[in-house]
Formats: sequence, C-alpha cells, structure tokens
Amino acid sequence: MKKLAACVSALVIAVLIAPSPALAAIFGPPDETPGIAPATIFGRIEVGAGVPATTCTVVLLGSPLGGICDDPSSMYSLPGAGLVVARGVPPGLWHLKISVPGFEPKTILAYVTEGGGHDFGTVVMGPSSTVRGRVIAAPGRNPQDYVVAFSQAGLYAPVDSRGTFQLTGVPAGEPRWISLIYNGGEVTGRSIGVSPGVLSDGIVFRDSSVLPPRPGPLPTR
Repeated sequence: MKKLAACVSALVIAVLIAPSPALAAIFGPPDETPGIAPATIFGRIEVGAGVPATTCTVVLLGSPLGGICDDPSSMYSLPGAGLVVARGVPPGLWHLKISVPGFEPKTILAYVTEGGGHDFGTVVMGPSSTVRGRVIAAPGRNPQDYVVAFSQAGLYAPVDSRGTFQLTGVPAGEPRWISLIYNGGEVTGRSIGVSPGVLSDGIVFRDSSVLPPRPGPLPTR
C-alpha cells in the first residue's frame, strides 16, 4: 500500500514539474481563444455641401482612438496618425465625436463589426452659435478684469476696455447659463436660448456688486 502511494505521489510530482510538451501529451493541447480582428473607421467631414473641412478632430468616445483631417482631399481614419491610438477599433457600438473649429460638434453612432474597414460616409457640420454683448462693470472695477463664460463646455471670452465681449462655439439646444466672472468668482449670470448658427446679440451683464468704500485721508486736527 505504501509503495502504491509513493508511486502515485511520484507521478503527480513528475506531472507538475514536467515541461509543457509532457503536459500536452497527458492532457492534450489547451483550447485556443479565437482572436478578435480590430477594424478601421473612415469617412469625410464637410463644412457645407461639397466643401470638405480643412481641419477636424474625430474621437472614439471611451477609448484612446482618434484621428484628424488636415487634408481636404483625404478622409479621416481611425486609428490614425497624430493621436494616441491602439491596434484598431474593437467591434461594438461606439459614439464618434466630430469637432471642427467654429462649428457645432456632432456625435454619431458607429456600429463596428469585426475586421475590415467601415466607411461612415460624409458628415456635414453646422455653424456654431455666438453670444455677444457688453458688460457694465461695478464702480471702481476695470471691464478687462471680467470674463464671460459658458463653464459647462469650458468656453471663455475676454472683455475689452469698452466692456464688449463675444463668446463663440456655444452649443445649441436648451437655454445655456452664461456667467460673468470677476476675480475667479461668478458675480452674475443669465440663461440664454441658443439656436444653431445664430448670433445672440445685445446681451448685457451688469455687475451690481457694492464695493467697500476706499479709505480716505486721516482727519486732521
């Protein structure tokens, strides 16, 4: 009985320390996991009917994949040179965000199957919206120390010495909260309806802050 147990133990030890060909001879080769072939996405961006974009950025949301278009005669491609890319686009349903300076960003759904190239055709961009107006500064404050902002999208516009500003690239849709900022803090704001490609003009921000009185000269006796 002891000899049988010793033989079994020796066999187990031999299997554990045996090289992989020995394991394969006993248990057979391991099951292979089929690989997933990555795909390529490409398409064309236009800023008007038949007018290709001279510069754009295309990003696959939720991934490091992206592409650029800097040649009107060529298409964008994902993955593409110029941005951080991986091997390719994995199969699945993706959101493709397209950005062109001065135009409304667009996000399209991209269903990608395994391997090969996927042409998502031509996407025509619409002009972005602009909010323009003036700032009435509080007494004692310089208009150029203010900033007009749509903070949700990271958009900021300086105010000139006359108190005028122009905030471009505001996404269209529901009313947007536009803020007047002084010294890093919001002093006032208002909700402004924004339509695609429309200039919202005549917007006035008034800083009604009450400043502490400046110290005057000491009284003389």
